[in-house]
Amino acid sequence: MSESPAILIFKNMSETIGKLNKQERLELFDTILLYSSNQKLPKLSSRVDIVFSVLKTTFDRNEKAYKAKCEYNRKRQQEKRKKAKKEENQPTRTKSAKTEQKKQHQDEEIPKKKPTAEKTANKSKLEHNQDKKEFTQEQQNFINRFKDLCPEKSVDCDVNDFP
Repeated sequence: MSESPAILIFKNMSETIGKLNKQERLELFDTILLYSSNQKLPKLSSRVDIVFSVLKTTFDRNEKAYKAKCEYNRKRQQEKRKKAKKEENQPTRTKSAKTEQKKQHQDEEIPKKKPTAEKTANKSKLEHNQDKKEFTQEQQNFINRFKDLCPEKSVDCDVNDFP
């Protein structure tokens, strides 16, 4: 049977095994050990043979699952080795090179939009209104968004227009 280093006997089998007397349990245990080491099985009593046949199907199923898992892990390990070998052959960028690239990108100036005549006029109105009472930043943002959305409408705002 065995490539697997272990044999699992599940708890749900304890009731069935518990119905055997001590001599039959010993015979079952010896049979399990012989089966796990691929040795020839002895002639079993009928009760032990019934219990062992149930256990044998469980052992075989577990062995099959163990082999499948081993094969899966073997393939994954081969893929990792291939990937590592491939990465070794490619030139690597160091962390310092990466950080230098980021710094260069950050140092580049982002071109700013030139304000339109309307926006500068609106700003002067806001500045004029700030002499009376100042707009909050939120109110100022709202006014600017409204002006951007509706440029055709004239917007004259007073601080008292806001709650």
